[in-house]
Amino acid sequence: DNTQVYLNKKSKLTYNPDYGKKNREVTLVGEAYFNATHSANKPLTVKAENTFIKDIGTAFNIKAYPDEDIIEVYVESGKVIFYSETDSGLTLVKGDVGVYNKKANTFSKKRTVDANILSYKTKSFTFINAKLSDVIRQLNSVYAPQISLKNSELANCTITVTFEDESIETIVSIIAETLDFKSTKTSDGYILDGIKCNNP
Repeated sequence: DNTQVYLNKKSKLTYNPDYGKKNREVTLVGEAYFNATHSANKPLTVKAENTFIKDIGTAFNIKAYPDEDIIEVYVESGKVIFYSETDSGLTLVKGDVGVYNKKANTFSKKRTVDANILSYKTKSFTFINAKLSDVIRQLNSVYAPQISLKNSELANCTITVTFEDESIETIVSIIAETLDFKSTKTSDGYILDGIKCNNP
C-alpha cells in the first residue's frame, strides 16, 4: 500500500497474509518509523504490546521494546490515536510525543522532544552539553559496534557535537579527539579511555 517502514536494530514487524484486504494491522516489537499511506476506510493500525497506534494520515515513530517500562510514540506529521483496549488514550498531532507507562497502564504526553528521536533512521545526532554516558547510550542504540568507557568516572564528561551520517569509527575518533581521550578498537566495538575530563 506504499506505506514505508524503517526498522531500528533488534526490531521486528509482523503482519497477516491477508493484510490490506479487511484491515491494515501490523505488530511491532522494538522501534520503527512509519510513513503511512492514508486510507479512511482501512486505517493503518500498529499493535505494540497491549497498545494500538492508529494512523490518521501521518509519519510517526514508535518505540516499544519489551525490556523497557514505556512505549513511546512521536508524530512527525499528521495525527495518530494512541490507545489500548481499556483506555481511549491520546490523540497526538505533529510534534507530540505520547508515552504509555506499562506498569501504571497510563498514557501521558512528554513536554520535551529528544532532538535525536529519529537518529536511527536519519543517522543525524545533535548533542549540546550532553553527558558522555547519554551520548554513548544513544549511539549504542543505533550502531552495532558498541562504545564503552574504560573509566566510569568519564561518564559525566560533557560534550557538544553534531554528527551527520558519519561512520561509527569517525564518531568515536571525533569524541576521543574532542575530549582528549584514547580510543581502542575491540571485537565488540570501541573503548574510550582518559585520565580526566577537560570539561567535567
